[in-house]
Amino acid sequence: MQTIPIAFEYVSGSHTGNKIKQQYDSIVKIFGIDKKIFKIVCDQAANNKKAFKTTLECTDEDQLVKITNMLIEKQRKLDNLEEKKQATLRNELEKEINTMNKPINCNQTKITTSIKRDKVLLELDDLSDELSQSIESDEEIDDDNLTDLDAADIDLDDFDTSFINSA
Repeated sequence: MQTIPIAFEYVSGSHTGNKIKQQYDSIVKIFGIDKKIFKIVCDQAANNKKAFKTTLECTDEDQLVKITNMLIEKQRKLDNLEEKKQATLRNELEKEINTMNKPINCNQTKITTSIKRDKVLLELDDLSDELSQSIESDEEIDDDNLTDLDAADIDLDDFDTSFINSA
């Protein structure tokens, strides 16, 4: 739909609803468009409301209220849907956090680090008993006594590390 101003008329004296209606009627008759107008958009001034309330045979004020209510209801539904999505994500995150907080039995766990780019697998088995016991009993880990897993025990020459410098 396109809106085009077709006339500007100076109205002397007070701007009553009747005066505005008379001006409107004369302008649309001059242009011969009185039967082609199906909607009038104006501000909500009382005189405008009075002038145009019965101008069109089919007033759409009730329809406008219904459409506005429908849009408000759809927005509420969207807001509720968004809240449900956020609640679902919060629940999933809480479950994941609760799963992560459970103690791990390190004697039965194999830690595997995989870098798929060069298919390098580094498997670390047989973690120290002290580490396992510390995690199970929720004690602080004494780093000084963890000698079973030492950087000197891992020979980096066994692995292809050329991808590190090529990136």
